[in-house]
Amino acid sequence: LSFDEGDPIQDMSDGFLDYLDMNTKEHTSSVEIEQNLKEKNIIPIVFSCNNNYAIHLCCAITSILENANENDYLLFNIICEKRNLNCFYKNLLCKLARKNCQINFIYVNSEIFKDLPLTSVCKHISIETYYRFILADLFPNYDKIIYLDCDITVMSSLNALFNIDIEKYYFAGAKDVAWRDCCKRLCLEKYCNAGILLVNLNKWRNDNIQKELFEYSFNNVDKIVWQDQDVLNVVLQQGIIYINNVWNAQVGEYQLCYNTLGKNANILHHFGPSKPWMFNCKSPFKDLYYKYLNKMSWEYRFLHFLIFKLFSPVVYFLKNFKEKRKLLLWYDSRKQELVLCKKYRIKFHFFY
Repeated sequence: LSFDEGDPIQDMSDGFLDYLDMNTKEHTSSVEIEQNLKEKNIIPIVFSCNNNYAIHLCCAITSILENANENDYLLFNIICEKRNLNCFYKNLLCKLARKNCQINFIYVNSEIFKDLPLTSVCKHISIETYYRFILADLFPNYDKIIYLDCDITVMSSLNALFNIDIEKYYFAGAKDVAWRDCCKRLCLEKYCNAGILLVNLNKWRNDNIQKELFEYSFNNVDKIVWQDQDVLNVVLQQGIIYINNVWNAQVGEYQLCYNTLGKNANILHHFGPSKPWMFNCKSPFKDLYYKYLNKMSWEYRFLHFLIFKLFSPVVYFLKNFKEKRKLLLWYDSRKQELVLCKKYRIKFHFFY
């Protein structure tokens, strides 16, 4: 199950468009490739990922596998740029494979996305979010797929979601927590959160949707706030169908109404900048993320401990050194003073 970029892996570049890496390869990892899938519920699932979210993708995939039905056969497809997902993380992802799933990597040349807007409102979102635009051409053999963000925890089989009828629609999605404000801002009737989508790839191809998505993005930079989510909702407005928010319970520290919904959710979406793996996160569903993290082998847990229990708190501590003044002791260079806690303003002057 080890991955080496020098391995003679099946070449997938033939016939693909310019935005694909011309050395694109697909690596399939499975403990036991099923010989007869006729009686299986084949569910193609797509993620976009980079090094920053790889360990959380491992946790998301584990939650899907733990809650899959006996007849579910899961085809995990991970879209990435080769330089942005290293071999170490690919190995970790490959080791998750079981007899009821395959894990594939599809490499993309991200140059075509470099001029697409990334707004200051969503500093935690990277360019990988725009990989959704090219789904129809990346997966020509699929009529529809489930697209998932990496910051999710799945609590049930995805079979019921995949079997929703969307033949007449471009995609199915749940209402965004801010759908009213977004509808008003963009003059829309519907607005979905793009973190969990059931996508009709066949209809996207027939109507050449990819071209429209890119054109709107380049021509309406001033209107875009929530990146590709805004674009998808505007361009595909007439082909959107809502699904129940149990399939995308957007939970966080402050969304109290959706946190209530999250108790009975099929998919928890830890949206926003505060994530359950962050040491200062106060989400009521933080423990569910760790429930599935703890089901993984020791190397995943050890890596998570190093990054998010040791390294990240130090970075957070230093980052807030002057911004929030939470340190016990800090130096005010302007006044040349050492200050012991902002609350008490105990000062120690330097004399020259």
